[in-house]
Amino acid sequence: MPVLIWSQVHSLSRRIKILNAIAIVFTTWSLAGSWSRGPWLAGMVSVIWLLILEKRLINWRTIATLLMGILLFLLSSFLWNPNVRAFGKNGDAEITGTNGRDKMWSSAVKGILQQPLTGWGSPALWRIMATQNDAYLVPESQDTENWKVYRVPKGPDSAPSFVIENKNGERHGLDFTMNKTHNEFLDYAATYGVPALLLFAAIIGMSIWGSRNVMPGISASIVSYAIYLLTWPEIVRFAPIAWFLIGIALASYQNGSIFKANRGYVQSGIL
Repeated sequence: MPVLIWSQVHSLSRRIKILNAIAIVFTTWSLAGSWSRGPWLAGMVSVIWLLILEKRLINWRTIATLLMGILLFLLSSFLWNPNVRAFGKNGDAEITGTNGRDKMWSSAVKGILQQPLTGWGSPALWRIMATQNDAYLVPESQDTENWKVYRVPKGPDSAPSFVIENKNGERHGLDFTMNKTHNEFLDYAATYGVPALLLFAAIIGMSIWGSRNVMPGISASIVSYAIYLLTWPEIVRFAPIAWFLIGIALASYQNGSIFKANRGYVQSGIL
């Protein structure tokens, strides 16, 4: 989206401007229609960062296309598909729930504190959970009057599994099948150690900061990716595109520095 917004303003072709406007509308529609807080936050922060870098992008065309995409989202969600995720409901699957992230994040932090330099290797989250007691992973195990909790014997590289039995003898299984932390920064530290996390953050930070003047659209797109990684793991669907943009951003940082240096020489009469 940031690249489209930037291109819409800077393109010299009227046809390209129209195509960009249509693309912004549909991108905004699909982003809002994800009904996921991670993409929402990533999109919002990236657009704000882009507008900070280049204030002339705040014009009626940009605002109109964004509002049109949001309007299409509202119409399609509430008129034709009322069965959407609800706000403020009880249950972890609702949009205000954590979907188990709080347990994964706290487990990852505990593991990072235990092995901060080298990490746990892959799958780090499962290996960390294998060292944690049942009461921490399954709170029902503390209520011994109503519940009995049995851990299924497995190795540290397998998903932790439990059998939970209520006082009536009914049983159900509980498997921690997710082996990623749903926060890529925590996952880097837990898997490879804090030094790897610092390098990963440095690469993203350099690409964002270094391309902010030469390619603000790409800089803002990388911001959205970084924000997205706070609540989701890095997955193959988006990683190739993101790292392609990061490569362009890092290259533009070097080229931008050379361009500025040469421009200074020209202005001073040296070249």
